[in-house]
Amino acid sequence: MRGRSWMLAVLLAIASVVPRICIAQTSQAPAATHRESTQEFIARLNLQQKLQFDDAATAYKEKRFGDAVAIYKRMLNDFPGDPILLKFASEDSIQAGDPGFAVNSLKPLVQADPDDWQAAALLTRSCAELGDKPCRDAGIAHMLDLRSRGLTPP
Repeated sequence: MRGRSWMLAVLLAIASVVPRICIAQTSQAPAATHRESTQEFIARLNLQQKLQFDDAATAYKEKRFGDAVAIYKRMLNDFPGDPILLKFASEDSIQAGDPGFAVNSLKPLVQADPDDWQAAALLTRSCAELGDKPCRDAGIAHMLDLRSRGLTPP
């Protein structure tokens, strides 16, 4: 299965098989930060940008991953460093056979917000696709930590 849920299924399977690597921290977790949802992001787009976003989604559904990446990259000119666009572009770049773009885009996101499980999961997957075992293993440990702190979906 090559869908967007593939990475989460793999990570959850690993989490159920591999013993917990990380011990829950005894200190209080920092207050949750608001992460913009896709719907909130779309709400702030103008009509032309919404059409571009829809075109990228259509390209993804039609398995034209390279086209989708190109659209998201153009949109990143208007929204540099936007986490939503970077995550969509990264997923599509993995599907297009370019996990390097995803790694380079996602590492800064995960460093800026280590509790963003979506970015962490995509980074872990892109490291695995790239064959970067240390990055992949660090990502798995990070995902297990996020899971032990209740920050991933059940």
